[in-house]
Amino acid sequence: TEGLRNLHAMLGAPGRRWLINTPVVVVSAAQAAACRELGFVQPAIVAREAADQAILEAIRTWRTLRISI
Repeated sequence: TEGLRNLHAMLGAPGRRWLINTPVVVVSAAQAAACRELGFVQPAIVAREAADQAILEAIRTWRTLRISI
């Protein structure tokens, strides 16, 4: 959560616009809440745990849902 907030703070206005329009995968509800508070356009994708496999599964699920829409 702190890292996400620091990145948001370090970017200038153009960088923040890019960041909040980029899909993001997080590993906790707190990080997802931080994304909402920072104004991310799309809801954060929350992986089931902070492990490579779980993050990949979250990305695959997001991609499948995005393609089927």
